[in-house]
Amino acid sequence: MRQVQSSNLTALQQNALVIRDFIWFKVKNISTGNPYTEGYWSGSGTVEAAVIDPETGNSQNRTFVGAGSLIQISEIPLVSNLVVRDVTLELSQVNPNINNLIRGFQVKQGEVQIFRGLFNPETQEFVAPAEPRFWGFINEVTINTPSEGDFGSVEVNCVSHAQETIRLNTNKRSQGDQQRRQAGDAFFQDVGAVPDWPIFWQETPPKPPKRKKFLGIF
Repeated sequence: MRQVQSSNLTALQQNALVIRDFIWFKVKNISTGNPYTEGYWSGSGTVEAAVIDPETGNSQNRTFVGAGSLIQISEIPLVSNLVVRDVTLELSQVNPNINNLIRGFQVKQGEVQIFRGLFNPETQEFVAPAEPRFWGFINEVTINTPSEGDFGSVEVNCVSHAQETIRLNTNKRSQGDQQRRQAGDAFFQDVGAVPDWPIFWQETPPKPPKRKKFLGIF
């Protein structure tokens, strides 16, 4: 059963809240490789909102940009197993912040966090820190360029952290890979020659030929 914070539960019972979604991206600068973060939310304007960091479980204040940058989030299945979840984000193609993020940074395999918070329109405040609903990686980005009179969008396909359980290891059982793992370890130094070594299973190895006795004349 999903736990709901007491402050959120009280406000929900009073029908005084509206739902707001938050997305947090962590990508890389193409030139330097340094991490770059940016957040968007389904409201208007730029806000500073508290969210629960899915990695640490602590509350953090982060800045999120609104004004229509976030269009839609596909359904997020709430499961408690190791099934790889797939989520698609639809973002505005004409928003300058989105264009700068998608075209100006290395977004492939960038980190994605999705939160849901409850907002009180009367007080203009969030009732409690937004709770995480998804944590994963950017799998693919599709820029849909519209024809005249149509609407374009940027679709960001994301997969959950559970994909790490099915990722293949590219390391090899070789001396080179072993040195990268632990320099000086000679465990695999003969791995290339081992297949050619003769191995005798439950049998006596052949005896060497007998030497002929030398019958000399003394």
